Amino acid sequence: MKKKLRKLMISLFIMTVAFSLTACNSNSAHSNTNGKRTIKIGYLPITHALPLYIEKELEKGQSRHFNLELIKFGSWPELMDALNTGRIDGASVLVELAMKAKEQGVDLKAVALGHRDGNVVVTSHNIHSVKDLKGKNFAIPHKFSTHNLLLYRIRLNVTYLTLKAVHGSMLHHGGAGYLQQSDPSRRLRESYFLANLTPTVKHLEKVLNR
Repeated sequence: MKKKLRKLMISLFIMTVAFSLTACNSNSAHSNTNGKRTIKIGYLPITHALPLYIEKELEKGQSRHFNLELIKFGSWPELMDALNTGRIDGASVLVELAMKAKEQGVDLKAVALGHRDGNVVVTSHNIHSVKDLKGKNFAIPHKFSTHNLLLYRIRLNVTYLTLKAVHGSMLHHGGAGYLQQSDPSRRLRESYFLANLTPTVKHLEKVLNR
């Protein structure tokens, strides 16, 4: 099971990228007194936005036909609202948020990848394996973040494995397993409770198959 979870994490990490987006119909860019166009790019103060800081630093002492203005936001909803309504020209955002906006008809396009190194789940020092995460609380950057999708996938895989093991136990014990007070029968009921516990298997599959 550890190998499967490790492969799952690596796969999701490789798929995780941060997009730099531009609003195709944005009207927020304007000219300064020096005649240069000012391009407003929104960001959150996290490592995803590092390429923007580097670009801003490289701007110093160089002759360019535009000025780069970085605008800091306090939350993803704030940033996406500014991008979707054209108050800024572009933004460094989670790829899932960009895809969601595109699905809703917002005229956006990806112009650059912020990174290809993926994201990680950071834990306290007393967490040494996936097993230690039982009963713990997680803080996630957004419901559509890869961190949350990774946790959903782990939860779904655990439920699948539990159902498979319990069904195997029922077949192994034969008719005796169907007695109400038998251990196989009790474990079967408990596994169905796990499958229907919020978020349910149906909900997890729907989210992960979008």
